[in-house]
Amino acid sequence: ASVSVGIPPSPIQEFLEEWSMEILEEVSPQSIADPGTTKIFVNGNWVGIHRDPLTLESTLRSLRRQVDIDPEVSVVRDIKEKELRVSTDAGR
Repeated sequence: ASVSVGIPPSPIQEFLEEWSMEILEEVSPQSIADPGTTKIFVNGNWVGIHRDPLTLESTLRSLRRQVDIDPEVSVVRDIKEKELRVSTDAGR
């Protein structure tokens, strides 16, 4: 086993914004409460919502496998909690 070194979260956040993530500060409470949205977290910080989490998760995993994003980036989708958690920090 190895411990992750960590990478800056900014490239991941930029990617998420380009892939239709709605930024938390710009989203209405009604949008957040919409049953079709999934909360997006980066390193434990709630950064936005997304309306197609399955495609977003699949794209992130594919990019990680192709090494377009760092292989140490962790992508976890919690369907029950309607959350997608992306981790780039060290020590995992």
